Amino acid sequence: MKKGQAAKKELQVELKNQVEWDDVLSPGKQGLYVVDVYAAWCGPCKAIVNTFQKLKNEHGEKINFALAVGENINCLELYSGKSRPTFLFYGDGVLINVVRGCNGPLLIRSIEEAIKKEQEIEAGTREREAFTDKEVMQKDDEVEEAKEEEPKEEENEEIEEHTSELQSHSDLVCRLLLEKKKKKNT
Repeated sequence: MKKGQAAKKELQVELKNQVEWDDVLSPGKQGLYVVDVYAAWCGPCKAIVNTFQKLKNEHGEKINFALAVGENINCLELYSGKSRPTFLFYGDGVLINVVRGCNGPLLIRSIEEAIKKEQEIEAGTREREAFTDKEVMQKDDEVEEAKEEEPKEEENEEIEEHTSELQSHSDLVCRLLLEKKKKKNT
């Protein structure tokens, strides 16, 4: 194993399945977790690793980094299949922020703000605020609406039956018209 790969593994724990996800991000875990959610076909964001290393060196145990394949973890299904890096911030097992794209300055600022908030929460001077990812929620709602709009199996059978009846009527009309045309021509 190359030296860089060993450093990466130490810096970012890889969460491969739901059990590992639940173990690492369950409530009661101290510190901030920033999870790089990626699609299996795309891979994790490599451009940001040096920035994460710098932040880890500065903040130590206050910050933890993880990698997770969206398709392998139930609560990440809505984040899967994207080619744009998505970073989920968790404090005590609660989603507290999302940053999309590999924007180093934005990630640094967001991480430092989240660390400060987590310190205030630990000190008892602030309440943790759960983040609602409206972009994902909107997509989830669209998927649900599309499912509701899909005809049910009984409706499909009824539609097929009516289509078949219409086809029969259409065939009958065509035959009658052809017969009528033949009679005119004779």
